[in-house]
Amino acid sequence: MKRLNFTSTFLSISLACGAGLALSACDKNDEPSGAAETSEATGNPTGDPTGDPTGDPTGDPTGDPTANPTDEGETETSGFVPDMEGGGTGCGGGCDIWAAEDCGEGEKCTSVACDVGSNSWDTTVCRDIQGTKTLGDDCQYLGTGIDGNDDCDDGLMCWNQDPDTMLGTCVAFCEGSEAAPNCAVGTSCIIANEGALPLCLPGCDPLTQDCEASNDICIPDFTQTGFVCVLDASGGMAPYGTPCEYVNVCNEGLICIAPEAVPEAACATAAGCCSPMCDIGEANACPGQGQECESLYEPGMEPPGFDHMGVCAVPA
Repeated sequence: MKRLNFTSTFLSISLACGAGLALSACDKNDEPSGAAETSEATGNPTGDPTGDPTGDPTGDPTGDPTANPTDEGETETSGFVPDMEGGGTGCGGGCDIWAAEDCGEGEKCTSVACDVGSNSWDTTVCRDIQGTKTLGDDCQYLGTGIDGNDDCDDGLMCWNQDPDTMLGTCVAFCEGSEAAPNCAVGTSCIIANEGALPLCLPGCDPLTQDCEASNDICIPDFTQTGFVCVLDASGGMAPYGTPCEYVNVCNEGLICIAPEAVPEAACATAAGCCSPMCDIGEANACPGQGQECESLYEPGMEPPGFDHMGVCAVPA
């Protein structure tokens, strides 16, 4: 049986839907089957439906470090979508996010949206260090949220701004290399948006959705270490059967998978469709006709503690 894959061209994460990030749009192969894979920036090199909405993040055929290698004919998506307006707000000199001291004194290499009209981080550039906030501190966007301007120190970016308090949290960029990324204990590296967004994000339980931030959701991290908390870009408006293009635009507890696995009319022409995650050891409670709780992972490829994880899908 073919593995299911998430839909997320990085993970592609962006700031465009609802009140959170959304992973990037799906890339479709000639013969899609199963669930779409989210595995760029958060993508997992597992070949399973869990991948990374982006970050992804992991060895896909597109060269995205968050993408997961998938069986021929599977759909892969990876990327986050932030919940912001605008894009292409001015870019400076490009930099290598993995290279220490690649920017000048008083500058940091950070993720930005440079493409005109983009609402998703698509490159890395040097920005002035405009604050001294450290890892885990409350922080503020000093611009649009996708222009690289914030008050976090070097090696950090302001992430997941709360729409009520207007405060986010300083999170770390992954260290090491795309091939061997490093993050602090308790966090995982998602390499989303075709490598433009490599972040260390906290782990979580997808069935209990135990992310601490109220505007986070728990999705596969695409690095085969489990699941991570990312921005919720659904706005609570994307239940089962909703068409989707980003990994973080479905309601809490759901993920964006290949439309063939979701037997609803709205999914027939969609890039991906929202469907619930599930426990393969429990009775089938999937909402779609013919859906079963299909394992997210290839046999033997399950991250420790997550061999029970599945997603509701029509078997391929």
